[in-house]
Amino acid sequence: MHKDKPTDPLNALPSELMGYVFYLWLLDSTYSNADSIYPNTKCTHSQLPVLISLVSKSWREFVYASPLLWAHIILEASQGAVPTIQALQKRLERSQSAPLFLDILIGEQPDRDALQLLLAESSRFYHLTLSIFDFSWCDDIPTRGFPQLRKLAVHTGFQIPTDVEALSAIFSSAPRLRYVKWLSTGDPGLVGVNGHRFHFLDLTVFHLPVTRLLEVLAACPNLRDLVITFQGEE
Repeated sequence: MHKDKPTDPLNALPSELMGYVFYLWLLDSTYSNADSIYPNTKCTHSQLPVLISLVSKSWREFVYASPLLWAHIILEASQGAVPTIQALQKRLERSQSAPLFLDILIGEQPDRDALQLLLAESSRFYHLTLSIFDFSWCDDIPTRGFPQLRKLAVHTGFQIPTDVEALSAIFSSAPRLRYVKWLSTGDPGLVGVNGHRFHFLDLTVFHLPVTRLLEVLAACPNLRDLVITFQGEE
């Protein structure tokens, strides 16, 4: 009995469709946990594109030629936490000119080499989440700006006074920023720097007087959605 050879979807489906299928799988496996369609995948998020490439030679060639599959980076940029600068550099190269989606944890000893490598691509940042415990690296933030940045989330320590003003270069040089999520013990005044451009704002504030909050909101007259969470005494 003749048995048909399995069909390689790369040969049967348009490349744009297969690229989108791979991309959705990557997002599901990267950002989901128990709800993921592959909750037991035994690899880090950075290895996911490589995992797809192991299926066959044609899949490998497709993955390495698909910049968007390499454009989502979750990284702890602390001393000793970055696998290698060369690996990070290679991933950025594979993403080519695709917009970057970054989730960066910066601990008490920032890896400034890794951060400088990422910040050199600031013109490609599209979504940026920063979890910051040390602001000493902020002098490296480029002044040329973040022209593609649409979404920014800032999280800082709960109990530690934070010098959030060091992030002003991001807020002042992101003309397309529309979505901001802020969770910090620091004053949220930066939110108002270009607040007239924002459509969505999610604020978690600590020990902030209501009068100060109203001042910040007055600088954001075009909001469509607003979420406010108070922590501590108001």
